[in-house]
Amino acid sequence: MRKYLCILIAALGMCSCAKDTLYVQLPGTVWEILVENTTTWLCFHDETTASILQYSSARNLSQTAHGTYTADGHSVVINAGGSEYKVVRTYSNLKHSSTHHNFTKLSPQSYQSLTGSIWAVTENNNLRIGYFYADGKCANITCSNISEKEGDPKQVWSANALTCTQAGHFLDIADNTAILYKQLLTIGSYAALLNCSPLEEEGTSDLKGSVWYFKEAGEIPYVIIFNGKDSFTRISGAWTGNISTVKINQYVFGAQYGSYSLADGALKMTLDGEEEKSCSLAGSSLTFNDKTYTKLDY
Repeated sequence: MRKYLCILIAALGMCSCAKDTLYVQLPGTVWEILVENTTTWLCFHDETTASILQYSSARNLSQTAHGTYTADGHSVVINAGGSEYKVVRTYSNLKHSSTHHNFTKLSPQSYQSLTGSIWAVTENNNLRIGYFYADGKCANITCSNISEKEGDPKQVWSANALTCTQAGHFLDIADNTAILYKQLLTIGSYAALLNCSPLEEEGTSDLKGSVWYFKEAGEIPYVIIFNGKDSFTRISGAWTGNISTVKINQYVFGAQYGSYSLADGALKMTLDGEEEKSCSLAGSSLTFNDKTYTKLDY
């Protein structure tokens, strides 16, 4: 009897560890759910760190946050951006805690080339952008102190060039390894959203590959990236609050797309199908829609 009692006590002592194996395992996984017009991604980087990313197709805005998570039986709680995000874990899936819609587990995505693609993420008070301007090269662009409110440090734009090596869905960026998915990538304890898909094109222009930023105290920061021979992407960062019922981050960012032509020094640009406008271009200064941008060297 004593032998069986010892076995029972030992088994009960192991329950807290064993019960976790009954549920879907989270480390190294990425999950997606679409509720109304908002897509949410949950990235579980390892046993303790996680990222939440959201995109609103109705508002064309994104928000991201990074933090930690705990998993105890059915309950999974992510602490990121100063708030909690709760999901329900089953034996094979994740469910939204309030709508009970199922998340879909994503598989890594291979890209033939990343050239022309743009990825963005907010991290604390910074907007970070990755722009793959040529095979094997990436511009690491950062707008520090995007809020630039009274008492904050001044907003600073900076960039440097990094060497990249891609092998299927794995991407080595400098000394870090990222994993590519259809609309995001994970790297370390962070994740970034795809803001412009890779461009498969031939040809170039005098502006292709250049990056220009707008900085004015108290105003929304902008960056224009001429990522195509006749196309550009404009990324804007703001501190306008959340984009869904769950506040993930106080900062949001969005992407707009346009076309341009440059002939005999005359630059014309069109954003999101609006009326074509003549722009002023001189040295490292570009004026578009009454905003003057400065060329960012990298």
